[in-house]
Amino acid sequence: MFVRLLGVLFFLVLGVLSARDATSAIYDPLDPTMAHLELAAEPVQLGADADYPGMWEYVYDFYHAAGTWESHITLRGFEADLIANIHNEHSGSGVWQYWDRMTYGQPWGFQSSPWQKNYRPSFWSGSGFNWELPSEGACVGCANEAYELINKWHHPFEYHSDVFYGWGPGSLVDYDAGIAGADAVRFEVWNPGAPNQFSVSGLGITFRIVHPNAPGTVQWNTYHWQEEDLFGTIAGPSVVPNLSTMISIGAGAAGHTGGGSMNEGGVSVTFDNVGSGGTFSSTFDTPVFEDLASYLPTAAAASVNFILPGESLQVWDLTFDGEFTGMATVTLGYDESLLSVLEEDLGIFHFHDGSWNYVTDGFVLDTDANTITIEVDGFSPFMLGVTPAVPEPASCLLAVIGLLGLGLLIRRSRR
Repeated sequence: MFVRLLGVLFFLVLGVLSARDATSAIYDPLDPTMAHLELAAEPVQLGADADYPGMWEYVYDFYHAAGTWESHITLRGFEADLIANIHNEHSGSGVWQYWDRMTYGQPWGFQSSPWQKNYRPSFWSGSGFNWELPSEGACVGCANEAYELINKWHHPFEYHSDVFYGWGPGSLVDYDAGIAGADAVRFEVWNPGAPNQFSVSGLGITFRIVHPNAPGTVQWNTYHWQEEDLFGTIAGPSVVPNLSTMISIGAGAAGHTGGGSMNEGGVSVTFDNVGSGGTFSSTFDTPVFEDLASYLPTAAAASVNFILPGESLQVWDLTFDGEFTGMATVTLGYDESLLSVLEEDLGIFHFHDGSWNYVTDGFVLDTDANTITIEVDGFSPFMLGVTPAVPEPASCLLAVIGLLGLGLLIRRSRR
């Protein structure tokens, strides 16, 4: 009997889902019954004093409408795996830098229910329109100190007290097989019927995305199993990584190209001090040795004097048309799949003053992240290679003894 009931229930649910209008609606800004996503501010490239220097900051507001139900709020169509402000806290990894009515004490009040304070980036201070960081008293010593941030786009009471989307992070999701890895961030509504039941409209949630790619056009959508999907477009991280970035004047100026060093072939750079701003550019190529002259100056291609790490080479050509003093810290993302040597043997070589030079200044090899970090005082081609072998102490001693013996023989032959 129980099995029969389960079967009946299954077909009832299937019938409801089949009856759902599978068509999608396009957001119409003139229709007040439609929920929508919009920019809280224009995308900006973060400065040297920010938490992610040189990255692009995208901040979004989602507005609920009385005529729409939402169980998923999704930003999609970009390389979500490259999001910088992902934190693995509490219930899992995701975008935790977001604000809604929970951050100012609704519905149960943070002042009397501090258990909610351990994962939001900032909270209503309890007076006026001020936000308070966890480290300032909201939740001292809690995990969210790692990503605490003052909401400079809205004051606490701009969030509608009856629009509630839940308390989990924005999770990374893979929708598009054409984009490697995750290509979306999705916020799931804890109670998808609640906002519509209250028949209210207003600001529901603000979330922040930090990404190495410059602005392009991405897609957003909402979903609920009883309603049609709602789609729109908005500015977001471009799918195509930018191969150049503007570097501003000042100490610690930074930038990212090719998706940043977290991406294969990507580059992240931080300058000690930039006196004249300009454009930092990079190209990344993986030619075979026979074709190297098509990618590098003739002198560079003809003078390779080190062991190569694979049949396909990994070559970066970096340029900066501004002026800087001191050093530039450069992190290069390499492609592990192209290697035929042990990763711990990798090194980087710089073509400078007519020859290839093994770079040791600031050298850090991270085989987990597949990156190499170095410090340089100028830019030109760089190539992945094998670190030159260092003679063993015993070999050095034998060489010295050999030279001494040769010297004795020479002295004797002269007598």
